[in-house]
Amino acid sequence: MKTSPSMSPALHSKMWWVLWINGILLVLAGLILVTVPMMAAFAWLYIFGIMLAIAGVLGLFGAFFGLSHGIHSVTAFVGPILAMILGVLFVDAPQQSAITITEFAGALTIIGGGALIATALGLRGHDGWIGVLGNGVLTTIAGILIVMWPDAALFVFAIFFGVQLIFSGFRMCAIGSHIRRFSASHHS
Repeated sequence: MKTSPSMSPALHSKMWWVLWINGILLVLAGLILVTVPMMAAFAWLYIFGIMLAIAGVLGLFGAFFGLSHGIHSVTAFVGPILAMILGVLFVDAPQQSAITITEFAGALTIIGGGALIATALGLRGHDGWIGVLGNGVLTTIAGILIVMWPDAALFVFAIFFGVQLIFSGFRMCAIGSHIRRFSASHHS
């Protein structure tokens, strides 16, 4: 573990518990996503909406502050206003927002699949072009399924993300335990 100049290796070795706390929180968040995926996704969007709205308000203050200091840019207001609008929409209708975001992701997946198909057709006759074509077809089909059934796709995304959080949490706890054992063996 690389140590910063202001922090001794001994202090780093005593910080294993921070990794453990992070790991436990990740596991708990993952378990929530796996056990109640839709409710957890909507709650996350609600919280994210509040954060976006706050960021938008702070961004507007920054834009007005820039105006008072001679910075005249309309674009400085666009991002904060969009953030506030999205934040309010996420808070007002988290379920519809989640479905819309999922449908948008599905549309992007269809576009990506189409691009892979076009690339494969351009590579026809070269090694591996059939694999790229297969990838493009499967990606396009996945995008179509996401657009057709956004509720199911959102459910699957939440489950996969929850499982990922659980594994990340256990991995973080394992690293914390390793640091603790390593530190104990070198200080005895």
